[in-house]
Amino acid sequence: MTSGKVRYVGASNYSGWQLQKSIDLARANGWEPVVCLQALYNLLDRDAEYELLYVVQNEGLGMSPVEPASRWLARAERYRRGMNAPVAGTRIEVASEKGWSETFERYNNERTWNVIDTIARDQQETGKTSGADRPELAAALPPGVTGPIIGARNMTQLEDNLGASRLAAERTSDAEVEHGEQSQPAPYPYDVHRLRLGI
Repeated sequence: MTSGKVRYVGASNYSGWQLQKSIDLARANGWEPVVCLQALYNLLDRDAEYELLYVVQNEGLGMSPVEPASRWLARAERYRRGMNAPVAGTRIEVASEKGWSETFERYNNERTWNVIDTIARDQQETGKTSGADRPELAAALPPGVTGPIIGARNMTQLEDNLGASRLAAERTSDAEVEHGEQSQPAPYPYDVHRLRLGI
């Protein structure tokens, strides 16, 4: 560190073209390559699928999602359709007060409630625990995502989140994989691209 060098180069909060440009500049100049991306990505925040996930897969980067188990899904027992305010004492209440990105107002929409409803429906139809009883479902991500960043505060939360690696290997049930698709239709041409990603 004292010599001003870095071992590995990563990026965060980039758009697709910025990430690709960084990779191309490093390659053209013989610089240390960009090897990983940290980006917001979970079942409610899937915009990374529009551009970033393609760059990650095509260039062989690692991807570490921020908040892979969105609080809305990891604590789904607290959030139900018809609510008009966040649960008292939660991070979402604090976020709403301070104007952070995960405000109640931002996620209190049909897309969020559709995902939560679908998780609950999957549980009833398959007999498998999900949603409130299976918070690691929110961290089960498609191929190309190599290291979700989890924020466990205790052993129970850690064990729940580590279960995501098993779920990712199983790819979960068809309904579970598809419920994000049902809730966030992608505009053209990204609707076509998603088919190629297998998500």
